[in-house]
Amino acid sequence: VTNVSRASLLCGDLTRGDQKTERTGFTGHKQLVAASRAGHPPRLFHKVDIGPGPELGSEIRSVVSDPQQRIVGVVHNAVDAQLSGSDQLDLTWTAEGLRQVAALLHAARDAGRILVVTGDHGHVLDEGTVQMGGGMGDRWRSAVPPPEDKEVALSGGRVLSPGGETSIVAAWSEKVRFAAKRGGYHGGASPQEILIPVAVLTAGIRPTGWYEAPPAEPAWWRGATEQVTILAVSMAAAQPASSRPHLTKSQQADLFMVGQHMNADQGSPRREIVGPTWFDSL
Repeated sequence: VTNVSRASLLCGDLTRGDQKTERTGFTGHKQLVAASRAGHPPRLFHKVDIGPGPELGSEIRSVVSDPQQRIVGVVHNAVDAQLSGSDQLDLTWTAEGLRQVAALLHAARDAGRILVVTGDHGHVLDEGTVQMGGGMGDRWRSAVPPPEDKEVALSGGRVLSPGGETSIVAAWSEKVRFAAKRGGYHGGASPQEILIPVAVLTAGIRPTGWYEAPPAEPAWWRGATEQVTILAVSMAAAQPASSRPHLTKSQQADLFMVGQHMNADQGSPRREIVGPTWFDSL
């Protein structure tokens, strides 16, 4: 799966290949080259290029800190590799727990860089899965025979297998696998595997036309049951009290706007989001 999904992500086109393919596609991508300075094309670093850790290697540290080098890509494969590790560990993924990620974040902050964090695919953990036969990967197989229970057929211009086929059958249920039992699997069609988050981070001036995203993580994601108050800065200008719309009895209030007040320091309204009180009142 990785030699299709990661190569496609880094090359900006549906393709398959190894690290050489990824580096060639990334450093030669027309839009990335256009955004780069003359004589400083995009750079891409894989695991072997980052250094043994815990600190960054001298070359990548120098490139990240160079203001002339506008585009730098880094591949960190720890989560994917851990799926084949012990299934007796419950790991909490943090910047400090992922070797060199914290060092990379610090280097990017010191250089005033904008950081885009994403992935080429997701995964499912093994939670009582059942093995099925006939698989060509962890959670996918050839398009023949047709899909059975807990499977779905996928085909078209956005489908590509490592062998070059444009039609496959993938497991949509997280309860089945084709591979031998291990900590986790990828290659299926569950939301955990195909929905990829993208985060744009900056420790300094935000890009023109961009605004800070308010916290959107529900307390129950981490098992919290106590009431949690989150203050999110609204980017809209404050409205005079007389111009604020009044809700009629037939209108429903904003689910998350429990209270709103002015931030005296910034001159903009702040939304006070209280949870899980709103959930309890439904």
